This record gives sequence, structure tokens and C-alpha cells, in this order.
Amino acid sequence: MKYRIVVGHNSKALFCTDPANIKTSDELIRVFSALDNKFPQNEGYYISIQIFLHDSIHVDTEEFREKLKAGKAKGALLRLRNLRRKASTMAQAVYGRLEDGLL
Repeated sequence: MKYRIVVGHNSKALFCTDPANIKTSDELIRVFSALDNKFPQNEGYYISIQIFLHDSIHVDTEEFREKLKAGKAKGALLRLRNLRRKASTMAQAVYGRLEDGLL
């Protein structure tokens, strides 16, 4: 899993981490602890954590360019949409297991 931490002040987001930088629970604990010390709740700061349950899908731009030139770009995009749907379904299943305390 990947994690994003958002830091805000008085209900306005200030910045967030990149999910690619926090990939383990140990990293999440380390970064959250550091940010929590620097941006205390009693001074109006808030910290939220987002969990990313699946990776993004990389599009090979050279392959896409070739498909576009051959008039087959829509087929390539449809294939990517199908992959994304499968990833989303898997992510929902994992999230359900997290809520149930199974993971």
C-alpha cells in the first residue's frame, strides 16, 4: 500500500506528501510522527492520512503514439480502462478486508 499525508491549518490544506514516498507502515509512522511534532493540533493544524490500495497504471507513450497513428488509439484506451476497473475492484475488496480487520 501507499500512503499520502495531508497537512492543513484552519481547514485549509497546506501541503501533502507523494504516495510514492510512503510505502510501508513503518515509513508512515516515521513521517506522521515528524509532521505531528512540527504541526501541532493545538495550534490549529490538522493531519489526515489517505491510503492508496492499488498502483497507478503506466501508459507506454510510444506504444500509444503508434496506436494513434494506426487509428487504434481507442482500442488501447479501452484496454487501459478495463485494467483500471479490475484494479478498482481489487482495491475495494482490500478496503473491505481492512474495515473488517482482516488485514
